[in-house]
Amino acid sequence: MPHETGKRAGHPIQTARAGTPVAPSPTEGGAALTERSLAELLSHLLAEFTTLLRQEVHLARVEVGQTLAEVGRNVALMTGGGLLIYAALGVRLTNEPPGATNFAITL
Repeated sequence: MPHETGKRAGHPIQTARAGTPVAPSPTEGGAALTERSLAELLSHLLAEFTTLLRQEVHLARVEVGQTLAEVGRNVALMTGGGLLIYAALGVRLTNEPPGATNFAITL
């Protein structure tokens, strides 16, 4: 794939694909880039991956905790509502005269 050469702030840059900058070679720009061994790169990659994995696990725990708290609150509200309905029906049923029915439909 041919590299395109452009200029940004007076420094040559290369792009492999549209808008994706490629690191300049050690001789470009007058600054020498330090070379890292494969072992150093893999060690750095492993450290970054470990950090990312720990952050993702922490985020998952926080999200699960928030979800469980929300579920708990909703269950408590529904239980309270159910108890109120039960109490209201209990009062309603105990205050009716014997033999009364609530099945009358008025139009």
